Amino acid sequence: AHPFTPVGLPMPPPARVLRSTASLRDAYFLAHSSRSLYFPRATNFFIMDDSNVVAYIYPALGTEGHAGAALSIRMNQKHPGYLPSKRRRPQALNLLHAPVTPRRGPPDIFHRSDRELTVDEEEHDPLDYEACIKVTFDQIPKTRFGLRTGRSGDAELPLASLPAVGFYHFALTFDDDYRLVIRDLGSTCGTAVIYGHTERGRWSKFDWIVGGSDFLEGVSPIIVKVSQLMQFRLVIPPHNVQSKCYRDKVDIFRAGTADPDHLHDLDRVGLSSRVRTEVPTGVQTPASQSATAVTVRKKLGQGSFAVVYRVWNVSSGEQHALKKPLKTPFDDAAWEREALIMDRIEHVSPDNSSLGCNCTGQLC
Repeated sequence: AHPFTPVGLPMPPPARVLRSTASLRDAYFLAHSSRSLYFPRATNFFIMDDSNVVAYIYPALGTEGHAGAALSIRMNQKHPGYLPSKRRRPQALNLLHAPVTPRRGPPDIFHRSDRELTVDEEEHDPLDYEACIKVTFDQIPKTRFGLRTGRSGDAELPLASLPAVGFYHFALTFDDDYRLVIRDLGSTCGTAVIYGHTERGRWSKFDWIVGGSDFLEGVSPIIVKVSQLMQFRLVIPPHNVQSKCYRDKVDIFRAGTADPDHLHDLDRVGLSSRVRTEVPTGVQTPASQSATAVTVRKKLGQGSFAVVYRVWNVSSGEQHALKKPLKTPFDDAAWEREALIMDRIEHVSPDNSSLGCNCTGQLC
C-alpha cells in the first residue's frame, strides 16, 4: 500500500492523485466523499484529528460579504478558536478581496474580479490566505442557544456593527436529531444559507441544517448570509452522528454553561435584536416561518418523459422524490396512473430513514 494511503481506501488511478500543494482541509473532505483518493508521497500534509471540531468559519470568498466577515473574524483574535491565515496574501490578491463598491441592479453574490490568478495562487487553497474561527466541542457556549453571533458583546462570536446585523443574529448549534444547524435568533432582517449556488431567501427564527445529513455530501460551498455585506463560509468535518461519543459531545454543547436563572429567553433575544438593528434601505423584514417548506433539490435522472429530483427540506431534513414532466401539455391519465403506482413505493435510505415518493404531478 502507498505510505500515505488512508486506512481502508483503495488505490486510485493516477489521474485522481491530489496535488501535493492542496490543503489538508480539501483532502480530508474529498477523502470522505470519495473512496478512491490518496495522498501522494511528496505531500506537505500532517494528519490531524477533526473529531472534536464542530466547524471552521471563514469569510466567504468571492462574495460582497467577504470584507464584513473578514472584519468580524479579525475582531475575534482573542477567541480561543481563532486561527490566523496560513499564508500572507500577495498584494495583487489583496485587490481581489478589497471592499466591493455597491453596484446598480440585482446583487451578484458570486461577483469576482476578472484578474487572472498567479501560478502561486493557483497552487494553494484560497482559504489558506484567510483567518478563521475553529469551533470545537470544548468551547461550550454560555447558553443553551449554542454559539451565538451578533453585535452584542455578550455573544460568543461578536460581529461587526454593519447594517442588517442583529444584536443577536444567528447561532451555530444542533437540533434534536444531532444535526448541525444555523438558527436565526429572531433577527430583524433574517438569515439565509446558500447551498452551493442555491439561495432560498431570508428567514427569521428559522433553522437551516448545515451538517449531519447525507444530502449535503458534495454540496459546496455552504455560505451563511447574515447580510449582503457579511457572508461566512462553513467548512464542516464529517462525523458519525449515530455514535454515542459524538452525541454525548453534542448534549454537553447544547446544555451550555450558564446558570439557568440567568439564561436569556429566546423571545427576549429576538426582541433585543429587532429593537437595535439598522435595516438597510429596500430590505424587507422576513417572515418568522415560511408558509411553504423551504427546499433544495438534486437531479437524480432524466428520461424521455420526465426528470426526477431528490428534494430536501432544509429545516426538517425530510426528503422525497419529485418527478417533473419535461413537456406540457402531457397525458393527464398516464401521469395519474404512474402517480398512483409511485405512491405505493417506499424507499429506505442507507441511514434507515424513509424516503417517500411525493408524486402529485405538481410542476416546479
